[in-house]
Amino acid sequence: MPIKDHIGILEIEKPNSDEPNSNTDCSITSPADGDPWPFLWSWRYTYAFDESGEIAIKNTPWDKNLTYNTGGCCNGTFSYPVGSGDCSHYLINPVTNLIDTTMVNPKWRLLHVSQIYRFWENVNFFDDGTFYELGASYQTNVSLLNSDFCNKKVSYYQETHSFPNYGTHDFMPGSDYLNITYDPSTVPRKTLRSGEIIYSCNTLKLTFSIQGDGETLTYIMFFLKFRYTEDGFDGPDYEPPWEIITENPYDHAI
Repeated sequence: MPIKDHIGILEIEKPNSDEPNSNTDCSITSPADGDPWPFLWSWRYTYAFDESGEIAIKNTPWDKNLTYNTGGCCNGTFSYPVGSGDCSHYLINPVTNLIDTTMVNPKWRLLHVSQIYRFWENVNFFDDGTFYELGASYQTNVSLLNSDFCNKKVSYYQETHSFPNYGTHDFMPGSDYLNITYDPSTVPRKTLRSGEIIYSCNTLKLTFSIQGDGETLTYIMFFLKFRYTEDGFDGPDYEPPWEIITENPYDHAI
């Protein structure tokens, strides 16, 4: 039996070792001579805030699926796109030689298009003070010339691009600010900027500001660490061992 009851408020302080950037076992850099590199940082999404604190840009890197209707003509079993022969959505008035929007061309066939665009970006910060950044995009473009309007089949062709960049950084374990300098000889697509960083063993948040169009936008870019693994089938692959974060960045704790 207790001798006396006591009710009070205890304040439990969080150990400093659990604070972001304080754990020296975690670093945003990997060995420059690694073969293969043990990990890279993969961009996941970006928020940009205007001067009033409102979200101005909310950008995710994966898919942008553009759906819309287009069309062409079918003359029996032969398909041909707009601009070929008498192919148009509407009939041509033989007197005025102008499009008559009250009379749909009987050869006209609608096509439903689903066009995909993907963009992703990875960056390696190396322990020798250099970094390598690779942005890439993939999209499916519609080929109306090769589409089959008679059978409502869309023809697509693929287009891919890559944007490699190189530069230097000044990261040291425990740093809360990262200076980024691009190699001026690389391509002009430069998405990273010098700014404040918060990092853990698997998450990196970079915050910086850009002045433009009469206002300052503050960007918050989130990266996840992709560890290099060997899957035994298709060769090396990068695999994240955690779920992707989707909440507001101001509520995000790493």
